Amino acid sequence: ATVPLPEHGVYTVFVELGNTKLELLHPLGEKSPIAGFLQKNKAGGMHHICIE
Repeated sequence: ATVPLPEHGVYTVFVELGNTKLELLHPLGEKSPIAGFLQKNKAGGMHHICIE
């Protein structure tokens, strides 16, 4: 399920694939840090990665 996180300026959804978890982000508003990232990177891309 998509979850809005207005305090972070994003919508987020987690996709679990076995022992791997992907977090997908979508901008929530024009001031979202993700919106700025996408404006600078028109083809999209990886914003950050976390490995545990």
